Amino acid sequence: MKSKMFNLKNMYFILLFILLEVVLVSALTYNKDYNIQDIKDRYIKRLNTQLKSVISFYSTTSTIVIDEILNNENIKSILIDINTNNETKQKELRNKLLTILKPTYDRLTNHGFRQLHFHDKVGNSFLRFHSVENYGDNLFPFRATIFEANKTKKPQFGFEEGKILNGFRNVFPIILDGEFYGTVELLNSFDTFSTTLHKNFPLEFKLLITKEYVNSKVFPELINKYYKPSTISNFFYEENSIKTNNRYINKIQLENIDKELKNIYIERDLQTKKAFVKSLKLSNKHYIITFLPVSDFNKTVNTYVVSYMEDDSIYQEQKAYYLFLFFSHILFISLFMMYMLRYFFDEKNKFMKKHILIH
Repeated sequence: MKSKMFNLKNMYFILLFILLEVVLVSALTYNKDYNIQDIKDRYIKRLNTQLKSVISFYSTTSTIVIDEILNNENIKSILIDINTNNETKQKELRNKLLTILKPTYDRLTNHGFRQLHFHDKVGNSFLRFHSVENYGDNLFPFRATIFEANKTKKPQFGFEEGKILNGFRNVFPIILDGEFYGTVELLNSFDTFSTTLHKNFPLEFKLLITKEYVNSKVFPELINKYYKPSTISNFFYEENSIKTNNRYINKIQLENIDKELKNIYIERDLQTKKAFVKSLKLSNKHYIITFLPVSDFNKTVNTYVVSYMEDDSIYQEQKAYYLFLFFSHILFISLFMMYMLRYFFDEKNKFMKKHILIH
């Protein structure tokens, strides 16, 4: 009977021990996951805020620049005739506009603007300062920002791939003395944003853009000139023109990080078109890589801004989790052993007392 009670009592104790173990592991795991997710959420929120602040700054600057251009009397006299069907007249107007604005355009490119582009009122390219030889093609099927600015007669802002290059576009209606003549845009490259962000934050930056999106928009003969396959994913391009300052993480280490990201099959995360964060350890250094999706003007996601930062906070959370887990198990096992020893010691004393009384 006592043997049965002994077994039952110990069974209850073992079950209690297992239950406490499960509760402890669950609590520690929940706390670790919560803290890591909090770190990731903060990184995503921070990158989103940084990017929005730069976009807002350049959109405001673009508005001021275009307002100055459209209020120049010499330029106004040219723009009122850009819808002419006379090719000779068009050529003459393009040359005049180019002559007047080329110095301005050169200064703009020195301050982070990539394109200055005029379009007539039916969406045809009139003058690309970044590619003077390409004009006359209709942009409405490819450029939602131009179509919307044409339709609403209001400025439009947003990321969009063009027939030559992508960028954060600022498109304005050309309205002179109450008459609509077409649209004009200033474009900021991601390189500009990256450089601006890099000056203010200790991170490296990269832009990923899907091959499908680029191939559907860009002049085919220009794709290889401006784009290269991404080192992170087979489904994305990166820009050839992007400058890497490598102030915080050197170029070789960035390449190694990208290879490691590709090795862990990051495609699955990229296909979700949602923000996510990865942490890696390379060469005894820990990095946090943040992927922020950028909605195009038409509300689709074909682009990611990626930031890289040396940071071991996620690693420290994982390390703390395993340390707590280890020492808590040591404590639990020690308590279990002490209980068992105490139990057997009490049983031995009872046995000895009983044996003495019998004799």
